[in-house]
Amino acid sequence: MRAAVFKGAGVVHLEDVPEPTVETADDVVIEVEACGICGTDLQILNVPPGHPATLGVVMGHEFVGRVSAVGSTTSGVAVGQRVTVDPELKCGSCRNCRAGRPASCEAVRSLGIFGDGALARYVKAPAAAVFPISDGPPSAVAALIEPLACVVNGVNKGNPRPGESAIIFGAGTIGCLFLAMFMRIGLLFVLSWIVGLTAPLFSVLGDEFSGRDLILILGGLFLIAKATHEIHQKLEGETGHASTQGAAASFGSVIAQIVALDAIFSLDSVITAVGMVREIPIMVLAIVLAVLFMMWFARPLGDFVERHPTVKMLALSFLLLIGLSLIADGLGQHIPKGYIYFAMGFSVFVEMLNIRLKRVGKPVKLHDDYRPGEGK
Repeated sequence: MRAAVFKGAGVVHLEDVPEPTVETADDVVIEVEACGICGTDLQILNVPPGHPATLGVVMGHEFVGRVSAVGSTTSGVAVGQRVTVDPELKCGSCRNCRAGRPASCEAVRSLGIFGDGALARYVKAPAAAVFPISDGPPSAVAALIEPLACVVNGVNKGNPRPGESAIIFGAGTIGCLFLAMFMRIGLLFVLSWIVGLTAPLFSVLGDEFSGRDLILILGGLFLIAKATHEIHQKLEGETGHASTQGAAASFGSVIAQIVALDAIFSLDSVITAVGMVREIPIMVLAIVLAVLFMMWFARPLGDFVERHPTVKMLALSFLLLIGLSLIADGLGQHIPKGYIYFAMGFSVFVEMLNIRLKRVGKPVKLHDDYRPGEGK
């Protein structure tokens, strides 16, 4: 089989290597469905290397696949089952493993680093490191389960408290997941503060405004401004071309806008949660599940919206609707969420009917800020 083999600092070759086979009673051979390239892989290939690795090892440790063969004593997984793997193989017998600290195992063997990994058609792992998953998540998303597990474990180990600060190095996969997780959990832990911002700060024409009102109004204005700008850009803006000039500034601007939008939507959902649940642990669990949901469905939903420009316009109009509801709430005119969700749901239903009935003809092409492949 063909595999990506580490040959030394800065060198990886695509070579023919033997397919792994069941050799011990608890071996599991997995046919790889998708495998990611981790920051550790890049560190291994740096010159000089930033992380040690065994020469001649097959690289790749963030992956998903299906079981193709199992050992005689293997339980919990079966041939044909979709699985993911903990690539850090612990010995289970050293003093740290016996003391319940497997992350500090003295004889850990990392797949893709010190043992053959998954940048190949097949990979082998012990049954204890193999975990079944559903068929729902797309391959490219399911391969991120291992880094997401690192994030969840890191949040649990860090045990952030209200008022504490957290610093995140890097805006890669794990950094962005940490950012999303910390932002939402942090907002959950300040629920009492948000709810308590009802004391009047000032009044205008006899109407009193509190800190909570100002947060809602400013958040709503941001959403309306952002949606209006995007609608104009998509319909009447000029299509740009890919270029490296100003890339750093553009990247920083994009990250800042994502963080702002994420914070506003999180704030709205947190305020809504006040009247639904009182137990913080349940809310934290809901946030973790929400991040998983976003990972599973972000790509297919994004691809669908890209193929149907009218859906993109509808989504931007939803931003306008949500922004208006936030402003109205901040001005003391509460609009029941059920009305808003019904209007959005009915609009989506009508649009799905339109898409189904009008599959002929060429769809409108929206303008893009950047068109790849045409720049210098």
